[in-house]
Amino acid sequence: MFRRCAKFPIPDRTIVSAGFQYQTELGGRRTVIAGSINNLFDEKYWDRNTLGEGVNGALGLRVHW
Repeated sequence: MFRRCAKFPIPDRTIVSAGFQYQTELGGRRTVIAGSINNLFDEKYWDRNTLGEGVNGALGLRVHW
């Protein structure tokens, strides 16, 4: 009744990311500066469909009008 399937083990992984957010005023307007770094230790990993990304990050500035 049941078909046997090939088992394909996926190794465990721990990915470390960090981020920050700082709120201040610039020119009398509320401003938020935010940033993040993903995969901080450049861990090599994969899952069923994709390879993991290396170290990457983002930086943003939001000004409230």
